[in-house]
Amino acid sequence: AKEKVKHDRKKKIKECLAEGKPIPTELRETESEMRHEIDLDDEKTEAPTNFIDDEYAHGSETEPKVIVTTSRDPSSRLAQFAKEVRLLF
Repeated sequence: AKEKVKHDRKKKIKECLAEGKPIPTELRETESEMRHEIDLDDEKTEAPTNFIDDEYAHGSETEPKVIVTTSRDPSSRLAQFAKEVRLLF
């Protein structure tokens, strides 16, 4: 909720600056901080994100790693199975 509010405030300030309108009074206190953040924003950070997007944010850049684990003291059959599964990945 905080990110959405912050995004809306930055959007309002951005629109006011683009149109040459005065900044609304409720945003004047945080205007300088918001302007700095607007300057730092790029295509990826401009829109607010949520935790679902973050998990797969870099999925197309790098191949995910699969970790195969067993119990602390695996049986010989389980250890052999884990070795075979590791070969698949």
